[in-house]
Amino acid sequence: MVLLYNAEDTYFLSKQNTELAQWDTVRMLFEFALKHVGEDKESGVIWGEYIKFLQSGGPELLPAHMHAQTVLRQIINYTGPLFANEKDSLFLPSLPRFDPLDRALVGKWKAYIKWEESNPLKLDNKDKSRLISRIQGVYQKAVIRMRFMAYTWTNSIGKNNKALLILKAGLDANPSSFLLNFAYAEALEINKDHAEVHATYEKFLGILRANLDRLKKTSKPDATASAIISEPRSNVPLVSLQELQEDKMPKTTELEKHRTEYGLAWIMYMCFGMRAEDVKAFQTIFGKARRDLWLSWEIYEAAVLTEYHCSDDKGVASRIFEKGMESFGNEIDFVLRYLGFLISINDKNNARALFERVITTFEPNRARPLWEQWAWYEYQYGDLEAALKLEKRMAVVYMSDPPIK
Repeated sequence: MVLLYNAEDTYFLSKQNTELAQWDTVRMLFEFALKHVGEDKESGVIWGEYIKFLQSGGPELLPAHMHAQTVLRQIINYTGPLFANEKDSLFLPSLPRFDPLDRALVGKWKAYIKWEESNPLKLDNKDKSRLISRIQGVYQKAVIRMRFMAYTWTNSIGKNNKALLILKAGLDANPSSFLLNFAYAEALEINKDHAEVHATYEKFLGILRANLDRLKKTSKPDATASAIISEPRSNVPLVSLQELQEDKMPKTTELEKHRTEYGLAWIMYMCFGMRAEDVKAFQTIFGKARRDLWLSWEIYEAAVLTEYHCSDDKGVASRIFEKGMESFGNEIDFVLRYLGFLISINDKNNARALFERVITTFEPNRARPLWEQWAWYEYQYGDLEAALKLEKRMAVVYMSDPPIK
């Protein structure tokens, strides 16, 4: 408010002394005022007076006059829709509904920010600090107006420590945001503040875990699948899944969706441990994840691929997959990833053993991807006799399929 008051005082003085002061001095006063309030929705009056002042300077000032008019029209076009629905001078941000209106508003803010970043005032390098100040001002408005939209907090200009403060403020407003937590953790990692990265991930996982627990209490799953989607996977007996027909299998629920997202947070944490510290740190984090009741199979797959690519240890990678089979042997996607991994490292004996071990544990309709993946392998790299035998087995299981399939 002090800055705005001083800027408007400067504008007032420039109006009163136009005839007495040198023209260039008055122009500088106008520019000083517009530097601080020029992007404000109430600055149209000052822009209008500035245009009139430029017009009074003679034909040689026509380019500047035209440019000022263009900027004025553009700023009205960009900012008008952002404040069109305001009835009171006091504004308090509200929780987003993520409906079409919210998405449209985000799009308008993005357009306004992009316009400011395009340097519409054509400021040269000597005025770079002024340009940065203007863009930072727009971002500050955006985070005030859309406090609970994570996107607005992830872009910052200036020194790194200020960017960290902005991200931290964004996390205070959006503690469960994946975007902000990952961005903040990455910024801390760049600064080598590993202890704070660990604290950030632990806090984030705690928030997500509490959300899962709360969602579990409020969800009302289908009775047939209640054992699957209302309890952590490690508590579900394998037979309960095998006995379900495909048409009775639960669809992807809100709880399952959040569990998968929770697994992503663990995976990012594990990646940090391997990348920034060492394999011991990665293994420690993975060990914590394995003991989590909301563990998802994607965490096991991520651990396998990390061990394989970073440690070049096929044996350890395969043992992790085998350990995962104890909890996720009923997950067709997990088994497919395991089979695909064994094929990719050319471990054909264990791949064949895995296929034969699991193929009878799934209903035919659920098992089709496994049949097709193994058939593809036999057709591509096996011998003709083995491929024909597999083809006959599939014909027995899928009798309604046409022969050409």
